[in-house]
Amino acid sequence: MSQNLISLLKNCPTQYTKKFYDILFSENPELLSVFNKTNQENGMQSEALAEFIRLWANTIENYSEKFMNRMKEVAEKHVSLQIKAEDYPKVGKALIKAIGSVYNLTEEETNLLLESYKKLSGLFIEIESNRYNQIQESGGWEDYKEFIIAEKTLANIQGDTISLTLKTVNGEKVLPHKPEQYITMQVNGVQRHFTITDSGEDYYKLLIKVKEVTDNNSFSVTQYLRDAEMNTIVGLRPPCGIPFKLDNVIPLVLISGGSGESNSIAVMQAIKESIKNGQSDKLPSSIHIIHSTQGENSDTHQLDLPVEQLRDLGLKVSYDKYYTQDSYSKNNTIHIGRINEKSLNSILDNHNNNYEICASLSFSANLQQILKGWGVAEDNIHIEGFGPSQEVFDSYLIGQDNPGSSVCSFAHE
Repeated sequence: MSQNLISLLKNCPTQYTKKFYDILFSENPELLSVFNKTNQENGMQSEALAEFIRLWANTIENYSEKFMNRMKEVAEKHVSLQIKAEDYPKVGKALIKAIGSVYNLTEEETNLLLESYKKLSGLFIEIESNRYNQIQESGGWEDYKEFIIAEKTLANIQGDTISLTLKTVNGEKVLPHKPEQYITMQVNGVQRHFTITDSGEDYYKLLIKVKEVTDNNSFSVTQYLRDAEMNTIVGLRPPCGIPFKLDNVIPLVLISGGSGESNSIAVMQAIKESIKNGQSDKLPSSIHIIHSTQGENSDTHQLDLPVEQLRDLGLKVSYDKYYTQDSYSKNNTIHIGRINEKSLNSILDNHNNNYEICASLSFSANLQQILKGWGVAEDNIHIEGFGPSQEVFDSYLIGQDNPGSSVCSFAHE
């Protein structure tokens, strides 16, 4: 591939990826249902794909370990959406057309670009085929399985977050999940991903932030779930996502913003089960939970119980909250205002920790800057963002984002 074309891809502008989606959907309208409409309209998905192309171009001759890690995370998203091998030629065709529409590709460049894409898509297909087989062999299922809403409660005073328990219709066993994995839910033909906070033999538990819509032409899955009757049926696909590894003894800091607390809850539940099962030799020596929310009315207090449970099991757990919109708190572990470098430094014993962050892109980007400034090692930072990409983060963290944040052409929130 010519250096001019590689240079172009390394700096891939979103006009290419916007054009790509226009072509892809016009030629393959059936793929529209795979994508999140909001992320398409606000440009996040186009930027996500542009970022992935930039990463690809920077390692196109010999894929780096970081890029392979990113591919595996994107592949998990593809599996969760049941992307098939036959979909890849459609994507490749649209991508080459999009690039050719704004850059005068020679015949040689077109062929080289096609070969490079075949290499990329072939590896995706191999990874995803192995995951489909693994899910089946582990007791999973194809497509959607029917679940019922078995329990539902409002999780905060504000009423914009719900705790949901979904059970299999006939009491069938579910595929066990691992921390930081998510399920794909379909309601009225719309798909959404939700982090699993806990599971049992026949159920999954979720903590969901409700998105209100007033436009009659729009549909909110989360609003539907909040208003749905008990025993309402929804479709779920098996859990997907790169799981959090409980294999490091250095202290763990879990930082969340808003509904990102689901991630922290899932990790704490996994730690609790490991201790109960006598597998505590590789668990973190201590845990520090840090959560940011608007205030008392928005606080779900869903972190409180798992914190106490871990303490009861003998683990050293620190717990701090930040209320960004309240003006006063009598509790000295509740801080008023936003997390900043000074306040974060004041509550941490030291900087030598593993950091798991699940929050909005801007929130996470700010924390990343702080941790980089402290000299925290790249391998000790793991960021989970909301939405389809991590484009606001530096390439310093390439290969470390996840489910809710994979940068792929099929990404879905």
